[in-house]
Amino acid sequence: MKKFSVRHLILVAIILLSLVGGLVAIYSTVKGPWGYTDPVEYISVARSLDRGQGLGYYEGSARFTQEKIHPPLYSLVLSAIGLFGVDLVVASRWLNIFAFVASIFLAGWIFYRYSRAPAIGILASALMCAFPWMVVMFSSSYSEPLFVLSILSGGLGLLAYLKNEKTSLLVASAIIVGTIPGTRYAGIGMVASAGLTVFLFASGKFWPRVRKAVVFTLIAGLPVLLWLVWVYFSSAHSVGGRSLGVDLGDLSAKFQTFRGVFMDTVWKWVPFQAHGSLLPYKVRWMLMLAILAVVTGLCLWAQRCLKKEIAENGPLFDIRVFTFFGLSSLIFVIVLIATYLFTSPTIDIDNRMLLPLYASSVMFFLAALALWQAAWFKGRLRLLQVLPVLIAALFIYWYIPQTIDKVDFYHKGDGLTLYRWKQAEIIQAVRALPADQPVIANDWELTMLWTGRPIHGLWTSFPPGPSFQSGAYGTDLNDPLQVLFCEKRAALVIYNDFPSQFDTTVGHDNFEKLPVLFTGLSLYGTYPDGKIYLCH
Repeated sequence: MKKFSVRHLILVAIILLSLVGGLVAIYSTVKGPWGYTDPVEYISVARSLDRGQGLGYYEGSARFTQEKIHPPLYSLVLSAIGLFGVDLVVASRWLNIFAFVASIFLAGWIFYRYSRAPAIGILASALMCAFPWMVVMFSSSYSEPLFVLSILSGGLGLLAYLKNEKTSLLVASAIIVGTIPGTRYAGIGMVASAGLTVFLFASGKFWPRVRKAVVFTLIAGLPVLLWLVWVYFSSAHSVGGRSLGVDLGDLSAKFQTFRGVFMDTVWKWVPFQAHGSLLPYKVRWMLMLAILAVVTGLCLWAQRCLKKEIAENGPLFDIRVFTFFGLSSLIFVIVLIATYLFTSPTIDIDNRMLLPLYASSVMFFLAALALWQAAWFKGRLRLLQVLPVLIAALFIYWYIPQTIDKVDFYHKGDGLTLYRWKQAEIIQAVRALPADQPVIANDWELTMLWTGRPIHGLWTSFPPGPSFQSGAYGTDLNDPLQVLFCEKRAALVIYNDFPSQFDTTVGHDNFEKLPVLFTGLSLYGTYPDGKIYLCH
């Protein structure tokens, strides 16, 4: 009875942490989820699907473009929610809040359900809930929340299959793992990790295990493979919307850049390593490699020490958790390196891109601690069972103040997906324009997102400095949008951030000519967020 009640308390703690995460995400997104270019694309693709236009969206040229640079799963999920009449920005908010709750819960549930140290599930949930960049990204309208949830769901499905190797479970778990690259292309690394895990831990001799691993990998990888083939032949032979290319002379420099940015980002996840107090680069690099080598070596030793116990009591699933999430972390980084070095445009290496690495690494290290506990933290060493708690507490103590600052910032609202734009007067005015009237806007993504109509991006063809036009907008006949402005009576939507965009795009030397652009134009309307002009 005592053991039964303790397990229930562990489960209650995991559930409570999940609910706390949900409440934090609700609070930080009360004015809407934050987001910029990518969420506009995701939501626009979902809207096009709901309208029966297909997997695509209107770019700054106001032309419908097939989706290719991002895999479609996130937009497909939003589209399915939109079929019930839910606003798609609202749908993205609540989808990511749900993903946060579910991710926190699944991280804990994996240990609760499969580990010999189920209480470590509380630590897993707490570390997911407390990490500042988990809160930041799960308060957004980006696809990372669904990506992290897919990784944890895939890990759970994989463990379920390895526990009871039925064909139906193999197919089901492979399909779940297949959703990972369906959300972000880098998830291909997790498909490979799952296939290797099946090979290492499935029952049977060498070739039956190879067969199971191959079947699993093919089922999991087939959807994204078909998508990439479709993108390749429906575009200019791009791979996931990116062009391939190798510059051997620049390869070493690019790798050095990747390594530096990667290390600077990841190392700041470590307690007391703030911007001004980082250890020297070489020390950080050597320390990270040493930690990974020691942890892996100790886990292999622990597994060997538990060989007799495993033979008597059945397989130890902590080593499987350790293997899948460890391989996921490793191969994910390898995929990022290959993408960074051999494709263009170059991907950003930041907390957003590396968030899945944090989630996988938490599961990897906690599984290692659970394995050590099963192997050695007994008898006189029983007190060492507090070691995982102390380590997790140190990280949580370091994270919480940062997380509070992030929550306070995003609670105030930020980005293009804030709810206030839906009722903004300038957006309502654009909506009221005739459907066949072209619209040109300096913030075309914002305008397209909230009006649902094709928008011409002013900056897509605007003459750059220093050869800046001397007359008003519409007088430069070399700019096709200025021709459109006067000949087709397009509406010109200028938001209040235009001067800063002008300074960045055209150059400060031409800043004094800015007022000339709108001289003589017909003012259609003035609003708190900007103005709308028509050609005189």
